[in-house]
This record gives sequence, C-alpha cells and structure tokens, in this order.
Amino acid sequence: MPKFMEAPSDVSVIEGDDVVLPCQASGKPRPEITWNINSEPVTSNIRMRTLANGSLSIINIRVSDAGRYVCQASNSVQTITTVANVRVLVRPVIVLPPDNVRGSPGATVSFNCQARGDSQPVLYWSKDGSPLPNNGRFEILRNGETLRINSAVAADQGTYTCKAENAAGSVSANARLFFPENVISVQPSFSQSTDLVSAVVGNALTIQCVAEGRPEPIYEWIRDGRVIHNRNRIVIQGGILTINGVNRIDAGRYDCVAENSLGRATKSVFLQVEDNTVSRAGDRFVSNAVPQATQQINYAINVTRNQLFNHSRVHSVQDLISAIRYPSPESLDFVRAEEIFEQTLDIIYQHVNEGHKYNLTGAEISYQELVSPGYVNLIANLSGCLTQIHSIDCSDSCFHRRYRTLDGTCNNFQNPTWGAANTAFIRLLPPIYENGFNSPVGWNKHKLYRGTHLPSARLVSSLLMSADDQIINDDNFTHMLMQWGQFLDHDLDLSPQALSYARFSDGRNCNETCENTNPCFPIPVPASDPRITEHSCLGFTRSSATCNTDATSLFYKTLMPRQQLNALTAFIDGSMIYGSNERFSNTLRNLASNRGLLREGPSSVPARRLLPFDDEDLIHRADCQLESNKRHVLCFLAGDHRANEQLALTAFHTLWMRQHNHIATGLQRINPHWDGNKIFFEARKIIGAIIQHISYKHWLPKILGPKGMTMLGNYTGYKPDVNPSIANEFATAALRFGHTLIQPLLFRLNESFQEIEHGHLPLHKAFFAPYRLIEEGGIDPLIRGLFGRATKKRMPGEFLNSELTEKLFMISNAIGQDLASLNVQRGRDHGLQFYNDYRELCGLKRANRFEDLHKEIQFKDTRDKLHALYGHPDNIDLFIGGISETMVDGAKVGPTFLCILTDQFKRLRDGDRFWYEREGIFTQEQMFALQQTTIATAICDSSDGITQVQKDVFMRVQSEDEYVSCNQIPRLDLSHWTDCCEDCRSRATLSAPNRFRGRRSAEYSYPDQRPVNTSTEHTETPKATETVPSTSEKMERKSEEKVEKFPVDEETQHCEREDVDLLDSRLEGMEETMMEMAQIISQLKKKIQVLETTKSSRHKQSRDHSKKIVRKGEHESRRLHHLNN
Repeated sequence: MPKFMEAPSDVSVIEGDDVVLPCQASGKPRPEITWNINSEPVTSNIRMRTLANGSLSIINIRVSDAGRYVCQASNSVQTITTVANVRVLVRPVIVLPPDNVRGSPGATVSFNCQARGDSQPVLYWSKDGSPLPNNGRFEILRNGETLRINSAVAADQGTYTCKAENAAGSVSANARLFFPENVISVQPSFSQSTDLVSAVVGNALTIQCVAEGRPEPIYEWIRDGRVIHNRNRIVIQGGILTINGVNRIDAGRYDCVAENSLGRATKSVFLQVEDNTVSRAGDRFVSNAVPQATQQINYAINVTRNQLFNHSRVHSVQDLISAIRYPSPESLDFVRAEEIFEQTLDIIYQHVNEGHKYNLTGAEISYQELVSPGYVNLIANLSGCLTQIHSIDCSDSCFHRRYRTLDGTCNNFQNPTWGAANTAFIRLLPPIYENGFNSPVGWNKHKLYRGTHLPSARLVSSLLMSADDQIINDDNFTHMLMQWGQFLDHDLDLSPQALSYARFSDGRNCNETCENTNPCFPIPVPASDPRITEHSCLGFTRSSATCNTDATSLFYKTLMPRQQLNALTAFIDGSMIYGSNERFSNTLRNLASNRGLLREGPSSVPARRLLPFDDEDLIHRADCQLESNKRHVLCFLAGDHRANEQLALTAFHTLWMRQHNHIATGLQRINPHWDGNKIFFEARKIIGAIIQHISYKHWLPKILGPKGMTMLGNYTGYKPDVNPSIANEFATAALRFGHTLIQPLLFRLNESFQEIEHGHLPLHKAFFAPYRLIEEGGIDPLIRGLFGRATKKRMPGEFLNSELTEKLFMISNAIGQDLASLNVQRGRDHGLQFYNDYRELCGLKRANRFEDLHKEIQFKDTRDKLHALYGHPDNIDLFIGGISETMVDGAKVGPTFLCILTDQFKRLRDGDRFWYEREGIFTQEQMFALQQTTIATAICDSSDGITQVQKDVFMRVQSEDEYVSCNQIPRLDLSHWTDCCEDCRSRATLSAPNRFRGRRSAEYSYPDQRPVNTSTEHTETPKATETVPSTSEKMERKSEEKVEKFPVDEETQHCEREDVDLLDSRLEGMEETMMEMAQIISQLKKKIQVLETTKSSRHKQSRDHSKKIVRKGEHESRRLHHLNN
C-alpha cells in the first residue's frame, strides 16, 4: 500500500516567486502521483509541472495559483491523499504617492500617501533615509496616510519617504520639502561659546556680544540665573553690556543669550577683576593655563571620538565596548570640567616651578601658596565645574507627586539629588588612594603592602578565578536568573569610563603603553601567563570622576578623595528601558503618534518588531556586525547602550520595549481621552512597578536566601531620611557576583525546546551580534534558552567560565579580555578598601591569618591560592574575597556580599518615594493586578510567539510536561486603570515640568478624527444650601488628624487643595441632585397615596353597588318563586 515519504505543508509565497510543493510516496506497486488544485486536475505547463519525484514546481507564482492543493498517490492497492494550502502574498502598491511641498518657516505642512495590497499595508515615514526627528513637531495621522509637520523650520527641508510594508514586501515613494531661498531663516549662533575678559577695579568695562541669525536676534544678559537690567553702574544696549566703576563683586560669569523665532544660543563671558592685593605665584599663569588645559583635554577627547565614531573604519569589539561606556552628553559636561580643572592646576604648577607636593599624610592642604582663592574660583568658572552646581526645581508638585522624573531628581523633596543620574556614588567605607586623594592602589609599582607587592589582577584571575571547561549545571535554577540580574544591574548603575582613551600628557593611546599615566591604568600580564605571551599588559582606562571631588574639592579648602560618577538613576525605575534623562528618553519615544509608545525597528516575524536602530545617538550608525562576511548592521537603541553587549540581553530589551507598548496600547484603548505623555508616564510607572515586584518577590529570594530576606525585612513605608543612592562597593564588587552564574553558551531553543538549526552560541560569538536576531529566528529561541536551560552552578574553586576570563570580546586575532581581572582593576581604580575591612563592617571577625577565613572560605585550596597571591589577608581585593566565600544556605553569595547586597536593596526600597508597595502609589485593585505579573506574563504578551512557559521562569522544570500554556499565565488587568472621570477634559493631559505636547481631545482620540464644527455649551447648576459640613471640611478634619512625616510645600498644598475643591464641587452637585430626587420621590409618594385612596374609595363604592345588585337579585328571585307557587 502507498505511504507518503514527504508531504507538502501550508505555505505562503510572494507573488512572482518560485515554490516547490514536495510530495514523495513509496509502496508496492510503485504509486503514481497526481495533483489537484481547487478540485481541478493540475495540467503541466510552462509555469507548473510535476517533477520526477512527484513534487509540484510552480514558477513565477500568480494570485490565481492560490488555493487548496491535493497530492494523490495511487497504486492498485490503495489511493492516499495529502493536502496543502498555498497563499499568494501580494506586495503593496502605492496608489497615491506624496507630492513635493513648498513650505515656509513656522507653517504647517503635510504629505499624503495611500497604498493597497494583499493585506492592508503598514505605512512608515522617514526623512533623508533616517527615522523622523523626535522633536514633537512631527505627527502621523490616519494610520500613516498623512505626515504633518507643525511649525516647520529650515532643518526640516529634505526628502521624505513613504514606505508601505506588508508580509510580502515593501515599496517606497519620495517627496521633497523645500523653502524658497528668500524665506530661509537661521537659528542664532556664536563663533565661540566662551570668552575671558579682565578689568581693573574702578575702571569701566564694555563687553560686546554679536550672534549670527535670521531674523535678527534679540539679546538678554543673565548672571547667576537672573536677567540683568539697566541699573546704577550697568547699562545694556542689545548685545552690549557696560559696567561703570568695576568692583571685585562684579567678577564671575555673564551669559549673553541671543534668540529669534528659530531658537536661542548662549555665550558665556568670564570676567576677571584685578586689584592691588597680594597675589600668589601662580595667579599670573591662570589666563593662559586654562585655555592650554582646555586644548589638551579637548585634543584627547577628539583623538578618542575620532577612533570610536569614525564610520569609515572597521570597529573592533573593544571599540564598541568603549563607545557604549563613553560618557553621555550629560555626563560629559561633568567629567570634562573636572579634567580641565585638574589639568589647569598641573600646568600652573609646572610654570611656577616650585617644589609643591601633595601632602600624603592625610592633613588638609590649601593651594593658597600656588593660586589665590579668587583665581581658584575663576578656574572653577572657566573649567565649567561651577556651572555644574545648580539647584533642582521640584516646585511642580502636581507632577512630582504623581510620577518620577526621568533623571531621578525630586524623588526626595528634602534631598532632590539623592538617587539622581550623574551624581556620585556613595561609599560604605572611605576610599583608599596611594597619594591620599586619587591614585589607585597599585599605581606605584614599587609600593609594598604589608611587606609585599599587590599581585597583578591578571595573575589573580588566571590562578584563582577561571573555571575549566567542565561546567556544572545548577540543580534548581534556569539561566534566566543570570539574565534578570544583568538586566536589573543596568537599571541601577553605570560608571562612565574616562572621556579619553589617550593620555592627557601626550595623546598617546592607553593600549600603546604599559605606564600608569592618567587616564591609563593598564593591567600587567605576568611573564608566566599561559595565554598572553606577546603583550606585557592589557589596556585599561580609569573611570571618570565628578566635579567637586578630587582636586576640585579645593573649593572647600580641603583635598577630598576622588569619587566616581553614576550616570544612571539609582532607583528601580526601568531606566534601562526609558533612559535616565529627558533628551535620551525622547530619542526612544515615538513622539509622532502621540500614543505614549516607544519607537520600534525592523520586523523579526510578521507583526513583531525589534528595537529601533541606533542611528542618531551616542554610537551613531556604528556597525555592530563585526564579521567581515556579513552585511552592515547598526546597533540597536534601547534605554541603556549596553543592550548590544550580548544577544540574550538584546532579546530581553526587545521583550520589555514591546511590553511597554503593549501596556500603553491597552491604556489608550480604555482611556482614549489621555494624551501621549499621560499614557507614556502611566505605562512607565506600571513597568517600573512590575520590575520592582519581580526583583523583590521572585528574584531576590533566590539570590539572598532565607537569611538575606530576613535581613532585608518587610516593607514598612517610605523613609525620607534613607539615601537610596548606589554604593560604590555594591556596583563595583558585590553585584558582580552574577558573573559566576554565566554559562559559556547562549542556548537557542525551538518550539520543541530543541536546539535550533543555527545552533547554540558560544558566548564570545554573541557579543555585538544584532544581525542574528534579524537572520536567525528572532528573540524567541534566546528567551526559551534562558528559561529552558540551567544557569551555571558555582563549584568550589570554579568561579567564572573561561569564555569570560580568556575569550571576552575576542574577535579574529584580537586579544581576548579577562572579566575577572577587569573587576579587580576596577575596584582598585575606584579606591575600594580591602576585603578584610568589609568583613569588619559586616560583623565578621577580621582575619589575621588565612586560616582565620576557614568559616567563610571553606575550600582550603582557595585559601592556599589567596595566601600565595596576596601574602596577607589585609591585601585581598574585595571582589576576590567576596566571590571566594562559601555561599550562605539557600543563597548565591557568601556573608560579606550578602551584607552589601542587603544594605543596598533595603535602601533602594525604603528610600524610594514611588516604591510600588507604598500606600497611595497604586489603588488596592491595581496592586492586586500588579502582584499577579511575572516574567512569564511579559513573555506571553510580547515574545515573537512563545505559547508555553513555566509559571516561575527562574525555576527549572524536570520535564517538558511542566510547561503550561500561556492561557494559564495571569495577565495584567488594565481595567483597574480606567479613568472614570466626569471632567475628562481637565484630566486628559499630564501636567509636567518638561516641555510636553498639547493634549488630546477628550472626545476624540486624535486630531484628525475631530469634526470641523464642534461647539459645547456649559450650563452651571446652582449649588444647594447645606446645613451639614461639606465634603472638603470633613476631609480637612481627617487630614488634620494625620501627622505628616515631612513638610509639604505650598504648591503641593495648593495642588491638593484643587483636587479637594474639585471633589467637593462634584459631591455637592451630587448631593443637590439627590435632594431633588428625594423631593420628586416624595411628590410621587403623595400621588401614589392619592391614587390608592381614590382606588380604595372607588373599589368600596363598586363593592357596595355589587352587594346592592346581589341583594336586589335575591329579593327578585324570592318574589318570582312566591308567584310561581
């Protein structure tokens, strides 16, 4: 009897392509194969024919070829059939291409585009080959058919592309926006942004400020944040500022602001006032030293930027690693100013040529012998350090009490910079630097510690940290445990590396020298190193320092130690999704739609999109594809630039970008009167709460174990005296325990939880490889690999797998970096004290001998290696000592790291005014809905198409039967966020301190849906007279009974007063309506009583009448009976 050896399956084919429907059968006698299409026999022709093996070949397929194909195999014994459906997809066609538009500055211009196709095509717009600018002026209307540009400017001129896309392909049409030459306007600009002028006390001074611009700019002078007006000695005429009779108090910074209809530009002029007081030896060199220092620092910056962001050169993995850790524009201002300040002091010192040396005894020291205080203040001004000191405006409490700021400021009203981005790490213990303020331990290669040299970080790694290739799988936990830890870490901290990878002294690259010269701090390679034999060091660049620490602390007449910068918000707020400042966040948002969405990129599967490409931010159009035989692929753009580091992390960022859009879409559906900003911030608030819930209820218990969770304690409310800022020890050492969980492979699994055809990925091939998401199956195989395979189990003496210690970021013939040695060197760079010091801090006994460590480091071989490396317990690096400890029962860390982790996570929770469990942040119904969510919820909502997952993705399943359908995974019930408001107009928009777009109509979701003529009449209802206390009075009485934990400012009270008044007004209106209803009911009752009385009377009369008739009838009956007788 016949049997199919290969059968066709349902297939979708693009019109014009070729397709083969396989069909092979065996049997005795040999079966004959025939084909039918839509119940009609297939006849061979030039396009369609049956091959020798029975398969059906169709060339240049047409729409008419679509249908139901039946392959029939017949012999004398039996006939069998198999069926396949063929769908022909038609590429879209643009039926109305956009036309060229002639515009003018300030006008509103529109492009229109219409397309048709097999299914409704999706329309996308771009400008000059790049996504539309995210400046809030571009709107996409009518499902993409209209592009509207509001308040057009000259920079908007260019070529606009309408792209129609469906499953079959895409087609584009272009149109130009141009302005006639006679109407082109130019934004103001200055030829130089700063200037230095000097004046003698008593003389007159004129400062002239001229900017280029069209229309002609108007000018304004500002000092200390206040506008300067004509008064007494000061005369202002446009861009000219005159000061008559200069005084010493006039010294400082003056900002000249030029503004026209297109924008504004600022030039800073620094005034130096000279008098006859005693000067210092270095004072006369200040005016020349500052420009010289600025030139040196800028040169070093340019050398690095040209190397990292040169689009014509092929980038290495190390280039990309350096690029993503390069200071952002916001951070760059801080660190550049600090470097200029220090470099200025060094240049002055060289000029003075006196024997001034830093005091290494720890005593306070003043630079008054070198530069007088007034000139120190001038250097601070000129370097830019003083410009970084500014007050935080938290006055808009109507926003701040509802939502977090993007940069983390104003979370704590008394200390608005606590936990904010671009602020210094805090420390659990004071730092240690060899010179007392900024040179890391190991900087002086001849210095002895407890009688011995500190070991090279590379020697420590190769001897102690690296595990062999026999990796043991964890018995209980999946690889998702590692991935969530990395994802969370990127929400909490990022210490930018130095603003240059070239030496400040001569511009020589750090990887070209093994000398310790700022900012270079290379890692020595031992002569006996088993792998690295041709290099004597591994390149390493120091982290950036912040202004007002290190040498810049001279503002305070003391020499304070160097402190590193945290470029991210400390809070668990989803900053790795949304960014840590408004500028960057706006590049991530889809501002054109006004629906609160994040931008999306190319498709991975139909209807599922990846992250957008990074085509306009830090690593501008950098090629993330490092294999020469692959096509150019840009890096992806996410809230944290490290999203491209390894492929599973990239997939995870993609998942949570989609989850935000999933929630934002749901919020818009139930609240169509909300504008895009309201939706965005509400969705961000929900996502942040979900991340907090997953971290503290699902992840941390598996990391800290029962003892750690007891130390963490239950949440008892917001504590404004708790500083949530990230501790240097936490970021630089303790949280890096997660490196011990990393497998040497990234597992990639198909729907059957088997290895995909492209195979699993060795870790060193997963770095900076976004093309694999596009070409090798999307995000699902990686996500399945995270929850479908085990994490690495930490065994005694085996800490980090060799992919991390020997092949990190290795590409072609480049030297693989070593993650363990990087961790050790970074701890030294940051001035972390030694392991023994943190043992004491955490309540453990200080070790005087290595055997004293036997309770915490139980594996003797590890203690022996520590002895051989460090010579004394006091020399052990914090990261090494913490990782070497035996894990606490039920935890993934030993007691020292448990102490540091618990401290940080407790402060992050208790010091966060927006912590999701805090009363009033969410309603009880919303809290219950949030508590049902897990990572599995996001996977089922926002993966490419995963349909099976375990409920706790951190826990391994023993068999595939333990996976459940996504139908059994709880989803977030957004109905609890329905805004049931009476006055939706007043609640449709978000009042925020930033520059937000206009609100959406309360009746219509988008402007193009609004009717042309719409009028609304308002009638006021007189308030009823009340004899009982009003609702607001009752609320005031209740509020007076409560004791506030911290003062409430006047604007907060005003904002709350408005809410109470609104509520009072609504309730009074309800009370009036209820009184009217009561009166109507009373009147109805009276009418009913009258009716009932009338009815009763009539009924009685009717009854009496009936009785009379009955009696009369009975009488008549007796009378007749008598007559008959």
